[in-house]
Amino acid sequence: MTAEARSPLRALAALALLVGAACGSAEPELLDGAALEHSIPVALLPAAPHLVEQVSCPAMAAATLATVSCSVTISGYSMSVAVTGPGPFGGVRVASPATVVWASDVAEQAAARLDADLGVSNRMTCRPEARIARAGQVFDCTVFGPDGRAHRLLATLVGTTGLFRLDAPSG
Repeated sequence: MTAEARSPLRALAALALLVGAACGSAEPELLDGAALEHSIPVALLPAAPHLVEQVSCPAMAAATLATVSCSVTISGYSMSVAVTGPGPFGGVRVASPATVVWASDVAEQAAARLDADLGVSNRMTCRPEARIARAGQVFDCTVFGPDGRAHRLLATLVGTTGLFRLDAPSG
């Protein structure tokens, strides 16, 4: 083979080597991690994203549909959520196995229970604004009787469906 014939072959071999090396070493483009973590509270709790106190997700490739597990903390309770994406328009889907129990619902149900038991009209407020439906999660409630006096009660969740028991705090 002449030097003239080897020159194009060498150039072709060098180009193939460069392309192969570039393909093997290129890292995938990642989704903006901060933007992903900022979008999760709105996806989980659209009415109260401020209740999501902390979010932590691993890196997620921008070009490949994948599901990752992200850690979130809602009202002091840590749990994992599944984040799948990116979708055809760049968005992600967030799925949570947990149910949120709202303080307003607990207060309404507890006040109705007290009204029926005591035969008088009561008003109740509970805090924090929401809890994850897990046994042992507690709402700190205040009931106001018809005379305006305030009494403190604790509404403790007894399972994952939002059922609760009312107790007077000890002490």
